Amino acid sequence: KLPLASPFLSNKTTKKMLRMHHRKQHNNRRPFILATSTSSEFQQQSSSSHQQQEQKSFDFAYLYYVGGAALVTLHVLAIPFIIPGFRKFCLPYVAANPTQLKLLTKHLRNNKARNMVDLGSGDGIVCIHVAKELGIPTVGYELNPWLVLSSRITARYEGVSHLTAFYTKDLFKGDIRKTDAVCLFVVPSMMTAIEEKLTKELKNTSKVYAVRFPLHSWKEHTYGKGELKTQTKGYNVNQMWIYDKPDIKK
Repeated sequence: KLPLASPFLSNKTTKKMLRMHHRKQHNNRRPFILATSTSSEFQQQSSSSHQQQEQKSFDFAYLYYVGGAALVTLHVLAIPFIIPGFRKFCLPYVAANPTQLKLLTKHLRNNKARNMVDLGSGDGIVCIHVAKELGIPTVGYELNPWLVLSSRITARYEGVSHLTAFYTKDLFKGDIRKTDAVCLFVVPSMMTAIEEKLTKELKNTSKVYAVRFPLHSWKEHTYGKGELKTQTKGYNVNQMWIYDKPDIKK
């Protein structure tokens, strides 16, 4: 309430009393304003803390699912490279080097090969190189689907997709009945089984080009006078042996 005006009080005194009254009323309102402000700040802090917790939960879930997807993808990509180690014949993926490619291409040209099959074609570099250099059709059989896909992409990029064909198939099931040349970049433990396949399926006029390792029981191709013969003594990954089917031991 405002102080009552009194005839006994001067105007100056009355004004002073009014100022004191207003100051008192203002001070009485401060705790309410402070309490309201404090409550509002607490709500804002609580809301901010809740949002931060939600963001952390979302980040964790995102990393969890992304990490899981990456792990699954890694396993899917790696399995085709690991499985061959558990098969009867372990044939690791080792790409042909330029020296081996040059040696193979040279003898294919000299023997006038019209087509070629690569058993265990890996990344397809042998088929692609021969197709580019000689312009002849080539076929590759490879069990690893990722290497087959890579071979097809590379062949298209190199402009020889019309001359090359790659199949996801076991090399022992590859079709070699009509080919002029069979190329082998395999390990010694597979040679006996491959010889059996070649004996049954290869036509008599075809030749076999074994790079890195020779066949076990086949007689090596005999060259005419003045021609270089492949080296057969010692170990050298850049060696190559050429065989004719008629030379098979009965």
